Amino acid sequence: GYPVESIEIGETICGSFWAFGGNRDTDWYQFTTTEISKLNLEIQANIGVSIFFLSDECPSPTFQIGETFDSCPAVLETCLPAGTWRILIAPNAFDGAPCGSQELNLYQCTLNAMPFDTPGNSCDAPIELESLVGEFDFATTCTTTSGSPLPLECNSQGSQQIYNDIFFSWTAPSNGDYVFSTCNQADFDTRLAIYDSCSKEAIACNDDAPDCSGRTSEIALPELVEGQTVLLRLGAWGNGDTGTGILSITCLGDECETETCPKDYNEDGFVNGLDFGLFLTWWGACPGCKEDLNGDGVVNGNDVGLFLVDWGPCN
Repeated sequence: GYPVESIEIGETICGSFWAFGGNRDTDWYQFTTTEISKLNLEIQANIGVSIFFLSDECPSPTFQIGETFDSCPAVLETCLPAGTWRILIAPNAFDGAPCGSQELNLYQCTLNAMPFDTPGNSCDAPIELESLVGEFDFATTCTTTSGSPLPLECNSQGSQQIYNDIFFSWTAPSNGDYVFSTCNQADFDTRLAIYDSCSKEAIACNDDAPDCSGRTSEIALPELVEGQTVLLRLGAWGNGDTGTGILSITCLGDECETETCPKDYNEDGFVNGLDFGLFLTWWGACPGCKEDLNGDGVVNGNDVGLFLVDWGPCN
């Protein structure tokens, strides 16, 4: 193994390294976090450096993330759960800085962290999508792996786990067949699963959907019933693989029910004075309400003209 020096969160350490004749020096540090944290490691050096965060298993860490840098400062950021972790610092070349090169051999290392609680990071506290049919921007860049492995039938390329996952709660707005997808809309290898509840096994799962680039995913759930709530789990196939993307939810087929007469507020089959009276009760600031027909956050005269367009019997 390698000698490891302890470093505390918020501490700055000065060190030295060398690179010569196809070899290089590597410095190892160890630190502990007590909760999920966003880590920031900054290296000031006069040559390019390679820096890594790694789990503390030796000699084969199960997690590692790192980069090489040619400019100063070199800054590496990532999110890590509570635990003991290691840092590797080395020249990013194997020559050009032999011992005795003075300032070329010196570096300064600063480690900082802040607690970070990602929305949806556990099944018990999912992101509420309500009855969204459309798109939702997501990021898994500061998440842990909180869900259990998937059932055997969800095995994909030797893995049954969804890593660095987030959970969503979603309720069907109407009867229909629904598709939940990251297809062509994520910058990492995604994986999806759907559950009836946190205590049950997945009812559907997908890793790499056909005709979807970047190993993105898609699940179709048929014959959902209005008001039915499911839990959607979204993460990565690979441990430590995170990123950003768009989750889209669509309803397919003739079964999808839509509002054919949205201004018939009392649902009597007509848009008339009774509905206009209900419309006027929302007069004024009303962001997000359905009576705000032009979506400007206010029910006013601009919306009246849009209301009158549909006056009469509903088709």
